[in-house]
Amino acid sequence: MGFREVRGIEFSPVLYEAARKTCARFQDRTGNSTKIKLFLADAIDVDWIGDEEVFFLFNPFDANTLKQMLKNIQVSIRQHPRRVWLIYHNPVHKHVIEIFDDFVRAMELDVWGHDFAVYISDLNTV
Repeated sequence: MGFREVRGIEFSPVLYEAARKTCARFQDRTGNSTKIKLFLADAIDVDWIGDEEVFFLFNPFDANTLKQMLKNIQVSIRQHPRRVWLIYHNPVHKHVIEIFDDFVRAMELDVWGHDFAVYISDLNTV
């Protein structure tokens, strides 16, 4: 997709190791040069560095954890103003995103039976 760098966060050591192997296999097979960084961490404890522009969520959290993570992203956007995209696959808790004034729903998609809700940070709230 043209990304220079992709960062992944995984809470489970088992799933982290599986992701690490999958990423290595992908790069070996495709020759893709995108830098992939994986972190074994709790997503609500991540201090965003301020250059993240796209967050892809595959319904990873309950509503409370999602809310906390979004608060952290909100702080990052306000400290480092930029447009941020949230792409939420299987958006069970999209109502949580919609309580944040910083994010505006851009679209909802059904791609081959998979639901996505896409949000963009509202630069007017920064």
